[in-house]
Amino acid sequence: STGAVFLYDSTSYEEINKLEASDGVSGDEFGCALSLLTSSRGTPILLVGARYTADNGLVSGSAYVYRNWNEEVKLLASDGARGDHFGEAVALNEIESNLIAVIGAHYDDDAGLSSGSAYIFLSQDDGISWTQVQKIAASDASSGDNFGIACAAYGNYILIGAPSKDVHDITNSI
Repeated sequence: STGAVFLYDSTSYEEINKLEASDGVSGDEFGCALSLLTSSRGTPILLVGARYTADNGLVSGSAYVYRNWNEEVKLLASDGARGDHFGEAVALNEIESNLIAVIGAHYDDDAGLSSGSAYIFLSQDDGISWTQVQKIAASDASSGDNFGIACAAYGNYILIGAPSKDVHDITNSI
């Protein structure tokens, strides 16, 4: 299955819409992560993760931006690679009329196998066009951290989860 996102009315619980990627193929897992906000201009902006798309190699991943429930753009990591799972976690925020998208790629291998990373995209035109402005990783990144498996954004903050980070290095203390 390609995946889908279902939109429901929050009072009647009736299905209003079904969103699917325009280029979806079987196994993409479109809809594995969602983030929604209403921009300061009143536009609903939805960010949808599709962790198994293959634009940059098998299961490299992608994320789709929807404005007013219409697909606007597909976002890809500038250095995406096979197995990164870009889009498994997504977050949206708005700061001073600029939209910020945070997209995790917890299997990115820049600092070792599955060390992980997160990509920051910026839109200055209410979600019509997006530019990757930063790629971030933990300052002490190492293999197996899975940095980017969870993302959140609030105010001036971006939060990235790394649930496999071995803070106390228990494995080496035995």
